[in-house]
Amino acid sequence: MADRVSQRSGSAIARVGVWLVALISLLLGLWSGHEIAYESGVPGSELGGASLVLGVGAVVVVLGLVGIGALIARSSRIAAWAFTGAGLLAVGTFGGAQMTGPLGLGYHEPLVLHAAGEATAELEGVASYVAAQAGNASCDSIGDSSDVGLVTALNLGELGTGTLRAILSVNPGAAAADLQLFIDGADLPEGATQPFWDGTVVLHGLAAGGASGSADFRNLPSAGGDIGKGTPGPAPSSGGWPAILSGTLHWQCHAY
Repeated sequence: MADRVSQRSGSAIARVGVWLVALISLLLGLWSGHEIAYESGVPGSELGGASLVLGVGAVVVVLGLVGIGALIARSSRIAAWAFTGAGLLAVGTFGGAQMTGPLGLGYHEPLVLHAAGEATAELEGVASYVAAQAGNASCDSIGDSSDVGLVTALNLGELGTGTLRAILSVNPGAAAADLQLFIDGADLPEGATQPFWDGTVVLHGLAAGGASGSADFRNLPSAGGDIGKGTPGPAPSSGGWPAILSGTLHWQCHAY
């Protein structure tokens, strides 16, 4: 009698074990299939998806070998667990990869909103700069958000013989941002070096998710142009560009 009870108990445990292995393998396969499909859609992440495929394939092979070894050793319970796990892992991975797209769970390009705007800038100590009253600007949102992430000032004014432009990377939640000032290449003679001034700026007066505000910049160094004449100050000459720029940039973006 005790032997029969022990056998029944052992059979029940075996059935529960098989179902548990089946459930875990299927869920793991569905997750792996989703990750493979998602990574395959991300630009530059194809290797990540391929790595997951190889990883799942390796696990399936190992489980299959374990099942074969268990059959040889006449351990049917372990063989059942191994073959069940290998089969459902493979099926789940295939199914997860196929369902990711139709269910809308795959990768999608972040939605970036665009709007027009205006930007102005004041430069300190640069006599040859004539500021525009309301220069044209374009504003791009942060992906999948209405917050402004990038402001491109198209015409801040005339610096010497060139049109001054700017690109400001905005993070509405931060007090600082990256700013690049540069001269429009169309205003430069053939073969001339295009000057850039890059650096970190301090933001203030941000409103409406970065749709408007100001950025103070101090001593932005030039990364190009005719500045190699030993002149440390920002005052330009007719044949060169300022070595550094300081001032304030203001912007206002229209509604998307």
